Amino acid sequence: MKVLNINYLCNAFSLIPKSTATIRWNCKYESLKAVFESFDQTLLSLKEIEKNNVDAETRQEAKSILKNMQCYSFILYLIFMKNVLAMTNALTCELQTESLNIISSIEVIDKTCSLLTTERNSDRNLRNIILLSDKVAEEHSIDTTEEFKTKHRPRRPPRKIGDNPHTTHVFTR
Repeated sequence: MKVLNINYLCNAFSLIPKSTATIRWNCKYESLKAVFESFDQTLLSLKEIEKNNVDAETRQEAKSILKNMQCYSFILYLIFMKNVLAMTNALTCELQTESLNIISSIEVIDKTCSLLTTERNSDRNLRNIILLSDKVAEEHSIDTTEEFKTKHRPRRPPRKIGDNPHTTHVFTR
């Protein structure tokens, strides 16, 4: 944690991640926001732990987390979930207050539902999320086409009917 705190001091906009043991959904949003805002410092800290830590288990864990964080799908999911939780954050804060006002809660629920529906139906917003993910991946030298090739098997041409008499289907009446 010391290495992470040192790297966070370099960025004025970095946020400290909250504990994931906290049940409040507001903390989940703040944690995702903190990971996104201090993504560079987190990667630097993990690289430093991977190279300089004497404990083999800690080194291996840092290497595993680093590998997962330097994946395009992680970046895309992080940005997507940060946006979704940002949209629902006002609703969760409203519903978790001690003095719950039913009428204002219903209004917040309606507004949140309409906002989520608008987001879901907007191709432009999805394109913006993908473009931002591409930009972040490019900043960290993540080759998205190479990652796609390793995770998807190549298409093979179908077998032609009649190439091999043992494998062909015999149509009968």
